[in-house]
Amino acid sequence: MAGAGGCPMRFQIGEFRLDEERFELTRAGEPVALQPKVLRLLLLLVRQRERALAKHELLDALWPEESVGETSLTTAVRQARLALGDSGDSQGAIRTVRGYGYRFVAPVEELGDETDPGVAALRRDAFVGRERALAELERALEEALAGALRNVLLVGEAGIGKSRTADELAARARARGARVVYGRALETEGAPAYWPWIQAVRALAQSASRAELVEWLGSRAAELAQLLPELRVRLDAASAPPSLDDAQARFRLFDGLASLLQHASLSRPLVLVLDDLHRADEPSLQLLQFVTREAGAARLLVVGTHREVAGARDPARAQLLSELARAPGARALALEGLSPPEVARFVEAQTGRAPSRAWVARLYEKTGGNPFFLTQLVRLLDAAGRFDGDASDDVALPRSVREAVRRQLDGLSPRCQAVLELASVSGRDFALAVLAAAADLGTEATLEALSEAVEAHVVLEAPGQLAHYRFAHALVRDALYGELAPGRRAALHRRLGAALELVHAGDLEPQLAALAHHFLEAAPTGAAAKAVDYAARAGERAAALLAHEEAARHYGRALEAMALAPGDERRRCEILVARGHAEMRAGEVQMRGEPSPGARETLRHAADLARRIGASDLLARAALAYGGTVVGMRFGVFDPDLVRLLEEALASLGPGEEGLRVRVKARLATALYWSDASERREALSREAVAAARRLGDGPALAFALQSRRAALWGPDGVEQRLACATEIVALARGSGQRELEISGRQGVIADSLELGDLRRADTEAVQYAALAAELRVPQYLWWATCFRSMRALLEGRFADGERLAQEALALGQSGRSEDATQALGALLFTVRREQGRLSELETLLRGFVERFPTVPGWRTGLAQLYAELGRRAEAREHFEMVAAAGFDALPRDQNWMPAMASLTEACSFLGDAARAAELHALLLPYRDRLVVLGFANGCFGSAERYLGLLAAVCRRVDEAAAHLEAALAVHARLGARPWLARTQYDLAQALEARARPGDRARACELADAAVATARELGMPSLEARARELGHALRGVATLHPRPRG
Repeated sequence: MAGAGGCPMRFQIGEFRLDEERFELTRAGEPVALQPKVLRLLLLLVRQRERALAKHELLDALWPEESVGETSLTTAVRQARLALGDSGDSQGAIRTVRGYGYRFVAPVEELGDETDPGVAALRRDAFVGRERALAELERALEEALAGALRNVLLVGEAGIGKSRTADELAARARARGARVVYGRALETEGAPAYWPWIQAVRALAQSASRAELVEWLGSRAAELAQLLPELRVRLDAASAPPSLDDAQARFRLFDGLASLLQHASLSRPLVLVLDDLHRADEPSLQLLQFVTREAGAARLLVVGTHREVAGARDPARAQLLSELARAPGARALALEGLSPPEVARFVEAQTGRAPSRAWVARLYEKTGGNPFFLTQLVRLLDAAGRFDGDASDDVALPRSVREAVRRQLDGLSPRCQAVLELASVSGRDFALAVLAAAADLGTEATLEALSEAVEAHVVLEAPGQLAHYRFAHALVRDALYGELAPGRRAALHRRLGAALELVHAGDLEPQLAALAHHFLEAAPTGAAAKAVDYAARAGERAAALLAHEEAARHYGRALEAMALAPGDERRRCEILVARGHAEMRAGEVQMRGEPSPGARETLRHAADLARRIGASDLLARAALAYGGTVVGMRFGVFDPDLVRLLEEALASLGPGEEGLRVRVKARLATALYWSDASERREALSREAVAAARRLGDGPALAFALQSRRAALWGPDGVEQRLACATEIVALARGSGQRELEISGRQGVIADSLELGDLRRADTEAVQYAALAAELRVPQYLWWATCFRSMRALLEGRFADGERLAQEALALGQSGRSEDATQALGALLFTVRREQGRLSELETLLRGFVERFPTVPGWRTGLAQLYAELGRRAEAREHFEMVAAAGFDALPRDQNWMPAMASLTEACSFLGDAARAAELHALLLPYRDRLVVLGFANGCFGSAERYLGLLAAVCRRVDEAAAHLEAALAVHARLGARPWLARTQYDLAQALEARARPGDRARACELADAAVATARELGMPSLEARARELGHALRGVATLHPRPRG
């Protein structure tokens, strides 16, 4: 056991001295008698006193080839405490971390080693140059220490010194009192999803007390325990995370980690170093994007290192790294080779003497100033005494990094080279236990070979990990691995896979990705079946961690391996469905707005194979995955391919597959929503609910009820919709599914509002907002804020409504909601209309008309906008485009009532009596409703008002007055003051037209009331029209006629 670079250390612990090189504990110069295991335990605990060591780590390190219980460890700890004068009660030196392990807590002074300083300097890697990069890093560190989250990316070729520069910054940060944690992506395949983050969170958790962890994590322990299961033991966190769909669950995971880093940094500044990001999985990079965007007020500096990534070869990773570099607060620093003066300083630091100009020029020409290449050449030349001679051309220098590494390795023993060759197959990082099992040498012999490699600076002990090692640089590993012949490489992969199975037989789950990698590489040797199995299981594990991109990759590798082990077509179809589902989920969690073409292509292949082998259940699962989310309605989009696939799946299902039949019927019902097959979708959703009830299948019933409510979403059946939503809430509360509950409550709110039950809508909205605040999912917070905006506008608090609408947009965009911009448009329409600024929304509405040509609601809104602006020709044009097909042809979907309201406003402006009569007849059955847009994203008053406007155009004045009186009562009851003022104005006009005794006096009162309310609320357009009407009723001459007819 040794320090960085293999240097042994001495530690002063009060009156005790622990000497690593002499392997002894002394007290006042006198040796303390200790068994070797106890002394080694002390060294392990003192060496890694920054964190708690888990019991399993200590057992593996102290008894690597023996099967012993925790009693042996407890005995060794007790003897170590006794040797230091400690006790199990006081625990002043070795503290027990309940349910986890032990940590050394006594004050320790590092005395270093007694090696000659000149020799010690040779053991350390020289660090010269990089002044500009370090100045930038120090500036970012200062800003982070002051409370500003900063992100710096170090970019450059292999060996250029990215990691070394990050290490230098980390040392300076520690000296400033910051906590430093590392995460590193593996240079090879086989890492679990989120591997850099798992390492970083583990290091952070191990450096903290249980009380600190509880404070930092709050209610998020369950989410982060998905990444780091040992947190459950450490914190007694037995609860599972809330049941959410994948997009929202991944947000919760990401937000939980961002919150952890933020809270940890507030107690002590935090530097997070993420190394080799060019090899990180996509979910890890997406998590980094999230953290640097959302961690908020944190004393956090994130330092990432990566090589340049070619966009053509790896477009997704290249784009993510590019976006990280361009993010606000980020800095990308490109590291280049050392200059000739820096090369001279580098050589002097390595050798202890200044090189000649000729040697500097030759080294610079050969290496381009690449520090790693320089290190290899300088060691070779210094060992051969070449720096004492001329830098003539007859001194043969290696032509490449690989050749330089090979020359260094040639000086090692054959056994050491064989062990390193095997280690290179494992990757840059490797565990002693696995390597020993694969090498079949035993632990002692393998350790002896590794010690030789450590002395040669080829391998280092992995910091913070017991009995783990890593190559001094990825290029060393690459040189070894690159020389292996294909057959030899495959055989070594198989040996390592078998060793992993042996060493981790008790818990293979964390090793699935590595097992999949090794057996996939060994597939040509007859390991294809294992490759398929482990790759599929690795995919399942990645999907459970919400790393859908990684899951899709693992399933893809499993399919590749199946080409070498053909035969099981059903298994192949299952993996195809799983891959397509993962690809579809990967698109949904990123809210790309469009289904992934790759996912749909995969699922089409799965469906083709399912047909060929007659697997009706797999055909149904492929169809369901093809449809995406549970309810699955993309606004205004009808997908005939999805409908055909679901229809085929439904027809193929046999009598024993009722559970699948329920889901396919329910999904087909919603897939038909934007079609004209309203009767069929209603019947399918009804049948799905009935079948789910017969089966007693709670999850299937919830699925079917969500589909049923969606299928009924139109002017008819609001009571049935409300019943579905209410039952969904009850089911959710009974099963503890908070996402299902919040979905159900959203339906209850919208349906209650449409029925005019504002009190229930408000009560449900309070409960919805509490759930949204607890879950902290942007989509839910967005909708809660939309509702608050709508309520403010309904009451006439326009400034509050506009502010909340903008807040909602920001939340919607952070959650990448497709509906955020449309909701903002609907909310702003109300504000701008009352402010007399509707012209500002013309471009936005025209864009919606072009984007959603199958949704007439946006065109009717555009017709209303032109009517409000008094632009008759354009209002007529868009009104006629809708009227041409007949108003009874308007889709009776969620947009029907708002579309009818907009058509009414346009028709009233145009004075089209014939069309008004048609609209009145269509709208009359819904006179008791409020006009509600979407999930209560907008409320446009009582349907009675629109009926009154239409009757007035038809000159049915009594009928008009009756409708408007009813609307007046509704708006007064709701406290909807803007709509009350508008209705007062409309009724005053109707009474003026009717002209019965008492009508004029009442009309004057109504006009005056409308003026007063409009003035108070800030509705200048209505105020002007109502004032003009009042003047006309009183016979007062005016300069301007009323703007609208």
